[in-house]
Amino acid sequence: MYEKEITQILEKLDDSERKQVLDFAEFINYKHANGLNKNIIPEENPLLQIAGFAEFEKMSSTDIDKELY
Repeated sequence: MYEKEITQILEKLDDSERKQVLDFAEFINYKHANGLNKNIIPEENPLLQIAGFAEFEKMSSTDIDKELY
């Protein structure tokens, strides 16, 4: 479907950049093959609700469980 456009872009890239495109395509293929392309819903995962909001001191897994649950 987009082969022509992809080919035109690839022709303009050097080998290093083409390798990056290949790596990305392989990553997308891996996600698809392993069912990792599902939407992630923060409300269903308490860790995602707090991810990136603050820096924390080192905590044990037990401490994390106490805080979250």
